[in-house]
Amino acid sequence: MLSGGECCIFDILREIKKALKMFPSLSEEIEKNLKPDFFKEQPDNYELPLEFCVLKITNKISRSGRDIKKVFRQWDVNNSGHLDAHEVLFGIKENLQIFLTKEESHMLTKYLDKNNNGLIEEDEFTCKINFENY
Repeated sequence: MLSGGECCIFDILREIKKALKMFPSLSEEIEKNLKPDFFKEQPDNYELPLEFCVLKITNKISRSGRDIKKVFRQWDVNNSGHLDAHEVLFGIKENLQIFLTKEESHMLTKYLDKNNNGLIEEDEFTCKINFENY
């Protein structure tokens, strides 16, 4: 919580998840739809929803205290040295409890795959999911 009774959207989302832990599907639906109004008002703007997704992920990893390279290795379940879209989305959902829409998932994986080879290497991941940017 911030001073003065203010809080960030992630604090609200965390409290909703706690309150609705017996109803995970309802919690997931609320979380997917609870975004600041300026994100909802600009559906054709690629950057705002993408930045919101990256911010959610970065915030969650940062709060956990985990090293970004360790997160990459944890999500690389087949130890291939890279992540495919499924591994990224599974890691986000299962390890961070962040639920993305199909559109957000597509934007995120496209954003992370800097060289457009369909795979996300460690340097691509650590460059794009970077705590210093947020």
